[in-house]
Amino acid sequence: MIKADKNNMPQIIPVILCGGSGTRLWPLSRENSPKQFMPIYDEIPLLQHTIDRALKCSNAKSEQVITVTGDNIKKQTLFQYADFEPDAVNHLLAEPMARNTAPAIAYAAMHAQKTLAMMQSCGFYQRITLLKIWAR
Repeated sequence: MIKADKNNMPQIIPVILCGGSGTRLWPLSRENSPKQFMPIYDEIPLLQHTIDRALKCSNAKSEQVITVTGDNIKKQTLFQYADFEPDAVNHLLAEPMARNTAPAIAYAAMHAQKTLAMMQSCGFYQRITLLKIWAR
């Protein structure tokens, strides 16, 4: 469970949904290599863009980020975080079986028991300012 901050202020905990079956960007992505691990827009994989965006939008620390991933891609997720934000692995939740978005959100909510901000790991946003305004 994630601890409350010392001021007892509501804190938004970023949750990154990092699952998927690798079918939307086929043939580039596959079940064991979905698009969030690929550098689509530049040399940085989408998952690394996502955690960077999550940290900027929420002012959370990397060790507070919750990532829900599939058991089949947990090692790849760990590898991505080890390379970019090593502390982000503190709350890496691996689903033994993919059950889509709602159960993944419920899994993260039960783990955090706090206000959450959900983010897909397969998206790319260039305007962080708009996301910051939305998060307020």
